[in-house]
Amino acid sequence: MADWSECLDVAVDIARRAGQMVSCAVQLEKRVSSKSTPTDLVTEADHQVEELIISTLREKYPTHRFIGEESSAAGVKCELTDSPTWIIDPIDGTCNFVHSFPMVAVSIGFAVRKELEFGVIYHCFDGTLYTARKGHGAFCNGVRLQVSKEKDVSKALILTEIGAKRDSATLDIFLGNMKKILSAPTHGSPAGRRRRIISMVCTAGTSQQPLSSSERLEAV
Repeated sequence: MADWSECLDVAVDIARRAGQMVSCAVQLEKRVSSKSTPTDLVTEADHQVEELIISTLREKYPTHRFIGEESSAAGVKCELTDSPTWIIDPIDGTCNFVHSFPMVAVSIGFAVRKELEFGVIYHCFDGTLYTARKGHGAFCNGVRLQVSKEKDVSKALILTEIGAKRDSATLDIFLGNMKKILSAPTHGSPAGRRRRIISMVCTAGTSQQPLSSSERLEAV
């Protein structure tokens, strides 16, 4: 099994560099446009930060492949193969960035043979660094994250995000899910940025205890 620890170290370094670029750009005038929907925003900074990340990584790893959120949205072919592949969201939370709301992150994933090997999420404004590596656990600023042993959804804190879609069918599913969550009831269901969900749930792992039929949610 290959050891991708050097790649992880490089990802952490470039995420911090990109985060500094984002924190400087948030104070500047922004040219904003939309992609798939009016709420799916992109700025010049998104493209500039993505170019910084990809060009730096490509220089070091010329045989690796790259999937960038903004280049893919602009029409570059998005294809995940067995080759080592970097998956990049240069400004995770563009809407927050546009409004200078300080919940913005640089997100970098690395996959080999179509399986994620590690992920790095760097908070651009408070410097919090999340890392997770396959078989090695997930960490926040070097401190290991632990998965809650709570299996009762009524005692859980659940984070949600509607995403960029605003069509009627998506809204019906989202509002239906929220009704199920709030009817549980849970301790709370604050809207959370994708950064929090990825770092605290996906990379750290979740309980495999299945939800009951009344608790099961629909996919948006």
